Amino acid sequence: MTLWTALTVLMLESTPAVIEGPAELAPPAPPETVVEVEEVELDQVDEMSWMALRAGTVFTPFLQSSPIAPDRRITSDRARACLDPQGGRACGPVRGFDLHIEMFQTPSRSLPPRWSVFFRTGYTAGRFAFDPQDAEVGHTAGAPEALAYHTVPLFLGGNAYLFEKFPIRPYGGLGFGFDLLRLQYQRHDADPRTDISARIGFELHAGLEARFSNYVALNVEIRQLWSARRKIEQLPNYSNEGVSLIAGISFAIPVETQRRRKVTRTIRRVEPGRPPVAPVAPVAPVAPAPAAPLPAPVIVVPTPAPVPAPVTTPPATTVHVEVIQKQEIQPSAPNHLEQTLQTSQQGSQGHEEPMRVLPPEATRPAAEVLTTAPSPR
Repeated sequence: MTLWTALTVLMLESTPAVIEGPAELAPPAPPETVVEVEEVELDQVDEMSWMALRAGTVFTPFLQSSPIAPDRRITSDRARACLDPQGGRACGPVRGFDLHIEMFQTPSRSLPPRWSVFFRTGYTAGRFAFDPQDAEVGHTAGAPEALAYHTVPLFLGGNAYLFEKFPIRPYGGLGFGFDLLRLQYQRHDADPRTDISARIGFELHAGLEARFSNYVALNVEIRQLWSARRKIEQLPNYSNEGVSLIAGISFAIPVETQRRRKVTRTIRRVEPGRPPVAPVAPVAPVAPAPAAPLPAPVIVVPTPAPVPAPVTTPPATTVHVEVIQKQEIQPSAPNHLEQTLQTSQQGSQGHEEPMRVLPPEATRPAAEVLTTAPSPR
């Protein structure tokens, strides 16, 4: 293992490991849904405005009353219906007459209206006869003997019809306005007293209408009227309040025609689909476990890389090989001795060690002697 390999292994071991969790996969997007388709529809609409005049007769649903006691407050339901109340003529179930001026619109000439507005006026009248307060004495001076009333209504209102296409259609409505009221009291041994005033009123009505066409229609109606009472000192107070039945006929003519082109547009819109919601199973409550103390945070500081040390070359080692060869020297061969000396000098060249001369011995195998000597620095 070299020095660089050891340093690389040391740096890898000192680097803190990073633990990565499993990658979260995004749920697939739900497919888109087309909720509308682009279309264009053209409709020809002829709106017609109509004006109608309805005339009706007002009836009282109550029987003709006999003379009554002069109470502090009386209403029209207790009166005797008379078209001429002062003279006491033309008395019967007819209380008066109604006149309506109506306006309505239809989408075509043949379709009936779904609503209408009206202005109502007319004429109603009645008569009261009072009994004396004391039957034995009779009427005292100035006591009321009779009361004749006349009313002219000035009302605004509206109607709404229940069905669009039906031979006989029910309807209902309301109105409000004023009653022009004229009261004439006949007093015993005193001049008559006449009083004219306007009393605010309110009405609710419902009925049935048989419309042959938008030009002609018949109707039957029941009406409840409330009106503020008129207070007069020492005389009975009167209030034009009561229930009436009305039967009438109406005639209408078109007064305006508007031709319109109705355009219906449907825009194409794409909305993202909604992923199905999986039902959630009920989970049993689990008792909370005791919270263990959190360990102290450990701060990991990476170990800095060590500075590489300078590389030093170890000192060279000189291996001295000395070969000693022993041979038997013959005394009679001087030339052979000189050759042996030269060989020993060549093997020990570079060393100052003196050559050794071995005495003649028996011949034996050569041996190599390794000696290590430090090299001079």
